[in-house]
Amino acid sequence: MSNKETLVSHSISIANSLSLELLQELYELMDLVLDPDSNEGCQTPRRIKKSNKKTGGYKQITIPGTQNKALCHQVAWRLKNGGLEIGVGMVVSHICGRSTCCNADHLEVCTKDWNESRKYCHNGTFTICPHAMQQNGAKACIVSKME
Repeated sequence: MSNKETLVSHSISIANSLSLELLQELYELMDLVLDPDSNEGCQTPRRIKKSNKKTGGYKQITIPGTQNKALCHQVAWRLKNGGLEIGVGMVVSHICGRSTCCNADHLEVCTKDWNESRKYCHNGTFTICPHAMQQNGAKACIVSKME
């Protein structure tokens, strides 16, 4: 298992252990703003500046009163979905392709393989996103409108 996969697996356990009240508190602490580098409505946490290779490019927030950190996009997805847990073997996928985005409308839960296949929509391999056509209820990828 890669470092990124270990981080994601561990962070899902942490995210799933958070109460709805704590999810709301963390979401408010994130203080989301529109990402100035995005033309797709991506939102990024204002107060969390760092994301790096060690975190898989994801933004993390420290859970108050602990040393534990949660991935911001997992917090946003769980809160939007009423505290629903992220299922075993599933990941929270960025349909916009931006690992720092926390706009819950840009997130969906899917398998790791499905998530990995999204990179082909974002790197220009696919001219039409096949995701919404292949899986019932799946969101189509948001492909950059910038040329």
